[in-house]
Amino acid sequence: GDDVKFLDATIESNVEAGEGLRLITVQVPQAVSDAFKTPGQYVQAKAQPDAKASYYSVASAPGKTGSMEFLIKQAENNAWFTGLSRGDATLLSEAMGKGYNMACDSWTAAEVSQVGLFATGTGIAPMRSAIESGVFRGKATRLYLGARTEAALGFADSFEAWRKDGIEVVPVLSKAEGSWSGRRGYIQDALKED
Repeated sequence: GDDVKFLDATIESNVEAGEGLRLITVQVPQAVSDAFKTPGQYVQAKAQPDAKASYYSVASAPGKTGSMEFLIKQAENNAWFTGLSRGDATLLSEAMGKGYNMACDSWTAAEVSQVGLFATGTGIAPMRSAIESGVFRGKATRLYLGARTEAALGFADSFEAWRKDGIEVVPVLSKAEGSWSGRRGYIQDALKED
């Protein structure tokens, strides 16, 4: 394929977003944010020009010029990114991929009114992008979100706002602690039960 062009970007913030999760906001050049048009797109990121690139789904909604958000699981292979602080430099590609095609013929022809969303761990990042883009407004939408523990639920602080926007959030914990009163197990089992 074509060579990927990387552009200079700057860390705006890097905060804990759950157990082992970092929400990283990056100030991006206009070329990066302009290419981000559809939830589900991603960028490539690297620390320096000769480094191997990593791929990260965009967690913020399209249309926000100047910055992008990423939900990243802390791990040894991406410590270079999750360890960055405000003002640190990084390199990002323009947003890539087609994203989620929610304007496809089957979506519009069927007049979709009910939507099921499924994510575990950092897989909530592109789902958040879609939810906060407003594409599900007016549709009965249920999000099954899996995590090991309640502390590891990404974007838990957004659940109430999402509920007010018509998104039913069903957190499912595989290693729930004693005080957890919600669903236990795995999201596919919760779906079967429902």
